[in-house]
Amino acid sequence: MNPQLILQLSSQTSLRLQKFARRREQALLVIDSTFMSPVLQNPLIIGTDIVMHSITKYIGGHSDVVAGALMFNDAKLYDELYFNIKSMGYYISPYDAFLALKGSKTVKLRVERATENALAVAKILEKHPKIQKVLYPGLPSHSHMTPITRSL
Repeated sequence: MNPQLILQLSSQTSLRLQKFARRREQALLVIDSTFMSPVLQNPLIIGTDIVMHSITKYIGGHSDVVAGALMFNDAKLYDELYFNIKSMGYYISPYDAFLALKGSKTVKLRVERATENALAVAKILEKHPKIQKVLYPGLPSHSHMTPITRSL
């Protein structure tokens, strides 16, 4: 297996990903997109090999399923890993798959509302006289705001 670079997406890492994805040759680029969710960012479009999503967090949404999902950019890599997954029996149960599907129907709405609420709180905090600086990538005052919105 190739060496791997595993990153958790954030405002800092997402800015460098496009450059890195274009110039790497020997390493697999694996992104942990647990907190960004597929609603906010799709790292596969910038050349990521594997993206990990937590179904337990945003996708499931009801704290009733423990699962994850891997998304691939390469059919050959998928086939290699699928064989290992199938051989080892790492499958989600039919009931857990049902619960994940149920939660996925509202994930877009939940993520949009959470993002709107976070921005509203950040704006209030930014205006508060006792707070010196607010670091939230959705604020226009954040230095990475424009590059981040281009990568979404």
